Amino acid sequence: MYKHLTAGELLKPGREGRGITVVNKINDGEEFLLQAGGTVRLKKDAETIKKFKSALDVRDAKTLNTITFDGQDGKSYMLKHFSKSPEFGGKGAGSGTRAEDEALTAFKKELFNVLQDENVPFIYLKIGKRTEKVSEIASTPGTPKADFHMMDPTGKEVFWISHKKGRKANDFQQYGGMVEIQSEPEVKEFVKDLKAALQKDHGDANRFPMKTGYYRPVKSRSVINKTMYGKDYRGGKATGRQNIDVLYQGPMLLKKIKDGATPTYEIRSNHTVLHSETPRGDYQAYYYVRPEQAKNQFGIRGGRFFIVSKMTATKNRNAKQI
Repeated sequence: MYKHLTAGELLKPGREGRGITVVNKINDGEEFLLQAGGTVRLKKDAETIKKFKSALDVRDAKTLNTITFDGQDGKSYMLKHFSKSPEFGGKGAGSGTRAEDEALTAFKKELFNVLQDENVPFIYLKIGKRTEKVSEIASTPGTPKADFHMMDPTGKEVFWISHKKGRKANDFQQYGGMVEIQSEPEVKEFVKDLKAALQKDHGDANRFPMKTGYYRPVKSRSVINKTMYGKDYRGGKATGRQNIDVLYQGPMLLKKIKDGATPTYEIRSNHTVLHSETPRGDYQAYYYVRPEQAKNQFGIRGGRFFIVSKMTATKNRNAKQI
């Protein structure tokens, strides 16, 4: 969900206070969010803190990145093991991270209440054609297609979920990026046609002007499936964090569909797309490029490439279809 913390992030001009935040969190016994999931409190080791502060003072990135901190859990950590959480300026990888966090927190509470009310250690949960034992949900670390994963009572991951905020097709930023699937023939064709359009409309095929946008419906099932369900997509059923079960939008609500000693539930949301389904209507997948000056993708300066919903692409009054 968040990028990992680095010395570079702590030493950015105007952001030097983030380094002291590390020290303050150690001294105050606050938890650090871990890239691998979970949290840890670090031991207040005077020598380590002194070495860290000295490296901050002289802007020694190499030393900062290699300093080892002792956790109260008995393990050792470096900056790369910590997430760039909000106190370090982190906003999460991808869009809607705050909404994802809120949805996860709310669903954890709902699942806990159901387990308590039913007086069971797990429920049967049906997603698509699969039904599995579920006792826990967690945030999936890093930046795979899955935002959340569900586990059975043994801790085995059994479902993988992508979450989008809102209730309308343009309430979330994107389904995914295009750089990750640049080898797809239809992606190559779109980029080629985009450069031709830029040359014709603006006289430069390698620069993306402000107040400009281009889009086109995605027709390739391979592009749609890899974008919606992960780069390791294959038909049949979900298999992991890069071949997920489902996309839910907005709040995730448990609905009982079968009574029994151990009841069976489904999840309802504002919009649901199950493994291998193709989004329709306003949610149809579109190639979309808009200005973002810091980007340089596919050899085009100042343009950012997405795969988005139809509504997101077509609502831009400066954009046109190619």
